[in-house]
Amino acid sequence: MNLSTIRTHAARIEGGGWVNDIPGFGDLRLKVRGITSTSARAAQKAALAGMGSVVPTPSEGLTEAQASAVTGATILGGILLGWENLTGDGGEVIAYSPEMAERLVNAPDLVALRAAILWAAGEVGKGGSGE
Repeated sequence: MNLSTIRTHAARIEGGGWVNDIPGFGDLRLKVRGITSTSARAAQKAALAGMGSVVPTPSEGLTEAQASAVTGATILGGILLGWENLTGDGGEVIAYSPEMAERLVNAPDLVALRAAILWAAGEVGKGGSGE
């Protein structure tokens, strides 16, 4: 195996980059940091710390609501930097803003958008995933 096939681009993981060709999402482009970036890990750590004494032991695991809250906070605080080609149900362009991102990422009926963001965050450091 050639190492170049598994080498990652640390600058894109840490600083973010555009990811295209997200399966099932048409021409949506997401600007994200990598899931393993310092920012993503810090946001996840902060979200867990914010739970205080309600954080379960490893054997108990997080409840679905807790996991959802941590995922949303990680996406918003450490991963998502922007999007392009996102439109509403009426075809209107939805411009990126932190406030709009919070609204959409936390919408219970848009869990697929969360999944796309997390997928992109896993791909951003690989070659050929965007610009």
